Amino acid sequence: MFSNYLKYFTALLLTVTFSTAVAADEQLSKIEKAYQAVDAATLTTLIEAAQGNNQFVAQYRLISLNMGSNQMDKAHSLLTKLKSDLEAETKANPGNAEAWALLSSTYGMLTTMEQDKVMEYGRKSGEAEGQALAAGWENPMVMLLTGINKFYTPEEWGGGKAKALEYFDRAVTAYEAGTLDRAWGHADALVWRGTTHAELGDITKAKADINSALAMEPDYQWAKNALGNL
Repeated sequence: MFSNYLKYFTALLLTVTFSTAVAADEQLSKIEKAYQAVDAATLTTLIEAAQGNNQFVAQYRLISLNMGSNQMDKAHSLLTKLKSDLEAETKANPGNAEAWALLSSTYGMLTTMEQDKVMEYGRKSGEAEGQALAAGWENPMVMLLTGINKFYTPEEWGGGKAKALEYFDRAVTAYEAGTLDRAWGHADALVWRGTTHAELGDITKAKADINSALAMEPDYQWAKNALGNL
């Protein structure tokens, strides 16, 4: 009889775990769709419902929308909250590569808003980036976010467009391999790679990448704008 109970509870646990994973995947998909549609209201609602890495991604996406629409006060307030949340997460779970990468990006964005802390946040961004790469060298989100960091970092400080392109190439390859249970940002990696190709003078490759992103996500507003700006 005990063995029957054990089988029952094991099956129940597996069912609950699977259902939770499916719900998390659906939530992440909604976060991405809201971001791509520039739907800040839906993202705000999703932040309240999300947990763990999904909540961090939703916060990051909403910040990106606010910065894109020049709502810098809102973006700064959200960045401060996200920084605190990610610092707590990486302290509690130092193997969370995705959280480290988001934290590095968060510090990087804060350098543009808190000029008195540029050196501090720049150092912390580099340290968090190193932790992200050490914990998830083949994680596509880590490659994507590191590439974005390199895109905005001067060559003399270890960045530059050519260096960024290396990471975007790795990101796209990792997304296509599909080895992780969760993933977000595939279309972003293609648009960023296309944008970098354009910066380096290769418009043909730029259009190919951005068109690939739109084939994947036809309603992605940033991809449409990027293609129109080539």
